[in-house]
Amino acid sequence: MDKKKKKTLIISLVSVGVLVTAGVGTLIGVLCYQESIYKRANELLYQYELDESESLFSSIYYYKDSKNKIGVIHGIKTLNETGNYNKAIEATTETGGIIEVSFSSIGTPVDPITIKEKTTIDEKSYLEHYDFFKWDILSYHLIEDSHSFQLNLNASFSPHVYSIEYDVGDGFVIDPVTSYTYGTSVVATNAYCDGYTFTGYTVGDDPTLYNPFVVKETDGTNFLLTAHYAPIQYTYTFDPNGGTCDVTEGTYTFGQVYLLPYGVKDGYNFTGWYTDYGKKLENKININENTTLYAHYEAKQYKINYQLRGGQFLEEYPTGYNKESADINIPYPNRDGYLFVGWVTQDQTSKASDINYTVPTGSEGDITLYACWRAYTSSYGNSYISSLGDFDLPDVYPYDVSELIPSYVIPYNITSFAGSIFKEEAIKMFGVEKLNSTFSVIGGNKYLVSKDETKLYRFAFSSLTSNIDLILPSSITEIKDYALAYSPLDSVMSSYVTTLGEGAFNHSSIKSFSLPNASVYGANAFLDCHNLVSADSSLLKATYIGDKCFLNTKLGTVTVGDDVTFFGSESFGGSTSYHYLTSFTCLSTKFDSLENVFKGQTSTVSLTLAKLPNSVKTMFGSTDVHIDTINLVGVKDIPDEFLYEITDISALTDTVNIETIGDRAFSGADVSLIPDLSKVTYIGASAFEGCSNLENVTLGDIKTIKAYAFKDSGLRTINLPASIETIEDGVFEGCENLEKIIFESPLMLENIGNVNRLFGEHTFASNLDIEVRGEGTLPIKAFQNLYVGKSVTLGDKVNLSEYAFSNATSIESITFNHDRNTIIPYGCFENASSLETFDLTNIITIYNYAFNNCSSLTTFTIDGEANNTLNDTTLRDVRDHAFGNLLSITSLSIKGTPGTITFGKAVFANDTFEIDLYDSISLSADTLIDYQGFIVDI
Repeated sequence: MDKKKKKTLIISLVSVGVLVTAGVGTLIGVLCYQESIYKRANELLYQYELDESESLFSSIYYYKDSKNKIGVIHGIKTLNETGNYNKAIEATTETGGIIEVSFSSIGTPVDPITIKEKTTIDEKSYLEHYDFFKWDILSYHLIEDSHSFQLNLNASFSPHVYSIEYDVGDGFVIDPVTSYTYGTSVVATNAYCDGYTFTGYTVGDDPTLYNPFVVKETDGTNFLLTAHYAPIQYTYTFDPNGGTCDVTEGTYTFGQVYLLPYGVKDGYNFTGWYTDYGKKLENKININENTTLYAHYEAKQYKINYQLRGGQFLEEYPTGYNKESADINIPYPNRDGYLFVGWVTQDQTSKASDINYTVPTGSEGDITLYACWRAYTSSYGNSYISSLGDFDLPDVYPYDVSELIPSYVIPYNITSFAGSIFKEEAIKMFGVEKLNSTFSVIGGNKYLVSKDETKLYRFAFSSLTSNIDLILPSSITEIKDYALAYSPLDSVMSSYVTTLGEGAFNHSSIKSFSLPNASVYGANAFLDCHNLVSADSSLLKATYIGDKCFLNTKLGTVTVGDDVTFFGSESFGGSTSYHYLTSFTCLSTKFDSLENVFKGQTSTVSLTLAKLPNSVKTMFGSTDVHIDTINLVGVKDIPDEFLYEITDISALTDTVNIETIGDRAFSGADVSLIPDLSKVTYIGASAFEGCSNLENVTLGDIKTIKAYAFKDSGLRTINLPASIETIEDGVFEGCENLEKIIFESPLMLENIGNVNRLFGEHTFASNLDIEVRGEGTLPIKAFQNLYVGKSVTLGDKVNLSEYAFSNATSIESITFNHDRNTIIPYGCFENASSLETFDLTNIITIYNYAFNNCSSLTTFTIDGEANNTLNDTTLRDVRDHAFGNLLSITSLSIKGTPGTITFGKAVFANDTFEIDLYDSISLSADTLIDYQGFIVDI
């Protein structure tokens, strides 16, 4: 305690045997007879038992006459090393008076001391397992004859607190007891470990296991406890899960490594033992409960090998299978000049062949298939050359024209043929399949289906003289790859078909189709169907539309259902000859991309979409886009570069749900295409850059505005709501027409950092007014270095701040609430070189450098009067350099009661204007440091 700051008042009362005491701010005076001195002294010394908030106690004793002091005793509480309070005694003795101090302690003894002058008692006693706390007054006595005071102090101790630490290995302790106080008994917390039983703790080198470990009252040390465990045995039951296993049950010790049994299952490889919740058990036993384990397997993979003997496959063919594979039908190979007549499975050992070879589900083992061929004679008759290596194969499936229908199967990879394709020349070129063994022939138009009549295969048709309308039976649910390619169709109808394979109608003459339940449209399904003009409602249940599916058709209006998950590239594309698409509607939000979907379409299209995963130019694969309108149905996210570099679009509608706008999404777009921004929370970089006729923007819940969002736009007014969390550099760079920016809260300026950075380096919005609404204080330096804007308006609940407009070289005026802002903060307008007028109404304090270097400032007003006057109506304090370098002011008056306004140093440094002093006011030399003008007393 700093005693110099304490004042002790001592008053003497005229009497024989007087005792006078004084405490902190307290005067106690007692007049007593000699025989009462001891009693009163005891009462006063009892005040050594002070609260911790008190710091000083003093007693002054006089004996017999007021000239002979026996002693002055002060009690002071001070902190010792352990953070506890000690009581120290300071004593002053005069005219022979002394204080005899003795010490009592249950710890080490302390020798008595004699105090003859002011001193501090810092003796300590020591006691094992305890910290010395303080000296308490045990007894005291005033010795009259010897002018001395006897004081006996008793030592107080506090017991040590010791730690308990745990080494639990892989286990854990719940709410451990981590310390204890000497003299108390506690029980350490037991440990736990999954799969093990806790057996106890060892302490140090003592191998004894303690469970529990108890700290005794007489213990006095820090403990490190090491946990020990015993593994638990568990019973595991093995379920072979459809296979076999030599062991069905076993007992295992947790954490040990065992060689577990194997499961065996024909056609499968054993992969391990698993619990019913999917955990795999390795050989280390690590499941801490009795459990049933289930064998897992994976099907063995077998190979299918082919000896094609000069032939080749014209379609995909299987190369392997496993026991779980569905029935696998091996396709026919092809060989020029030969008829495929079947497969044999054993090289030169069997004469049996099968033209329709199937690997049935459940089969096992590798398979090798050998192709059998018959060579055609020049007359296409019944004479054949047949061989399998050196093995002569007898006539199997003799070629009999009577068995064939007058129609031929066209291989799927044929892409261009003349009219003769449907004549007998096809037999010579590609061979004829043995129809009756593979296909059923149904319908009057002679088309082929699989034996189970569920899949439509490649069309087999005769030399038709006109196109046909094909109505498929209910059994047909799948049209296979290229099944109707190049077919002479006018229409196809079926309510049962769900899948169209690749190229299903490729190059056909089809004009319309009605497949209302079809969901999968394979790649090239209607490629180059040049006559196709109507899809009816067939795409409403589509989920997959493959690449080039409708490329180069005459479809004009397309409506796709809301379950589409994939659009292939050029799926609705066109060319210079085929650009008929005028309307496209898709309400699905499940697909990932529309890239190149409309590539090549040059007709004017109206799009209705519920999702925009790509920019318009990527949808069309070019910037040559012809769009009438884009209707957004519930769209929330506008992608990057949505309309970037796109000029040919008439309207964007239904934009009320938009929440995010991607980078450059509307860069250069017409204002009529700018969406409703009331729900937008994110605006990407350069999103509206170059939108020259975008003038007014009102934002609702915006949180993020990325760099250059409105760069070089025609923006005139914009509000920036309090919801903004991030706004990046150059957002308004090049916005020369800006007239109004509204900040809805001064708090959001903290996120902005400095308003100046929003305008980049080359923006000259000379008529800009900046308004700050809401409630709070402007951040320090909020508008520092601002070089754009003409004026700033602060709302009724907005406060100025330090350096808020320092170096704001373009601001000419500022409006704020003078009832709320009664001070001009430190450097608030320093170097605001364009500031011309300022209203000092209700201003009480003008801080240092507040208007320093405001070189264009000509006028101060008060209550609307432009009088360049500082008066004491409200003004009380003008700090250092407050009005330095005001080059445009010609005179300044100071009025009021002398001394009411306090001026700091160099208030008018480098000013040359005249200062008129009224009412006998004077300015000090410090105030006028570096002042260059002259003063007139009026």
